[in-house]
Amino acid sequence: MNWLKQPKDKLLAVLAVALLLGVTLMMADERPQGAGIWPGKETAPASSTPAVDVAKTGRGAELASQERLLSDRVSNAVSKIEGVGATEVVVSLAQGTRSEYATNNNANNKKIEEKDKSGGTRVTSDSTDSRTVVVVKESSAAKEQPVVVREMRYEIAGVLVVAEGAKDAAVRQNISRAVCTLLDIPAHKVSVFPREEKR
Repeated sequence: MNWLKQPKDKLLAVLAVALLLGVTLMMADERPQGAGIWPGKETAPASSTPAVDVAKTGRGAELASQERLLSDRVSNAVSKIEGVGATEVVVSLAQGTRSEYATNNNANNKKIEEKDKSGGTRVTSDSTDSRTVVVVKESSAAKEQPVVVREMRYEIAGVLVVAEGAKDAAVRQNISRAVCTLLDIPAHKVSVFPREEKR
């Protein structure tokens, strides 16, 4: 219980970290994000399934790289807002890029009706459904690539901003609004806290 008696700033830092961890764990839905300041287009590796999550192939390194890139971009933009000094931004991603591939779907339904000698009828139905991924051959490399129908961008779990000047409510609101606009996310995914003043 001694930590409750510590200065207010340390308590706020502990609460900020707990809030970010909570937001990260709670956000697991699969809604694609809009196009804010997203980095360049990336595609998932070739696969035989219609939708493949990049998470299966090196998710940790790729997500960490994208989190750093987005954090740097947001920090750079936020630090230019009037009344804001030095900033630190942490962007936490809930999921990686997912690609949906074009498929050829073949469905066959057979219905066989048989009558026996006593007048009874037996109906047998057989249905098959098969899907194959559509691929195109690159002429230069003689390599096949799947046709991407739709690419779902990274989903952001939460953003933590620690900034000088964020003690002012108007500055805090401007920071939150800027982050929401840049990343195309709702306000409840953004937490803004004042930066600890060096003494």
